[in-house]
Amino acid sequence: LENKTKEEKIYMYKQKEKICVLHASDEHLVTMLIPYIYEQKKEEKEVITIFEKDFSGVAEKILKCFKEKKEIKVDWNKTNIVELNLKLNKTLKNSIIIIAGENKFIEKVNSLLKNINENFILINCFNIFKNEKRISEIMQEYNNILTTQGIEKIKKTITCII
Repeated sequence: LENKTKEEKIYMYKQKEKICVLHASDEHLVTMLIPYIYEQKKEEKEVITIFEKDFSGVAEKILKCFKEKKEIKVDWNKTNIVELNLKLNKTLKNSIIIIAGENKFIEKVNSLLKNINENFILINCFNIFKNEKRISEIMQEYNNILTTQGIEKIKKTITCII
């Protein structure tokens, strides 16, 4: 937080909640997201996905294992820039925005969200193998993490993940 500008800090606190996901593979990411998305959809919350790559094949395979798969309607496809603008132009109040991709993609989308003055839940998904040296830094920026067990508080005493 100390390297953030005043505007970035204000943006971070405008959101209702900021959650990170640390995943080892596409399958691992989708496996963590499905139960969370299912619970949010049961509560009739809007889930907006912004993905740098297509997860539809992986999601289709994994959804076969879930009885409630008909109720998990979410866009698992790659988001192109035109779709991104359309997704962000509608009301985001109380929405859940899930972003997955390379670090530059996540940063770019987060910077686009800075100008939105509504409360929403932001979930940034990071690949642990592409961020081995940054895991501790990433975790310091978040209070919560989505795991296979659901949302958990991050204990700030954790300095590395093996």
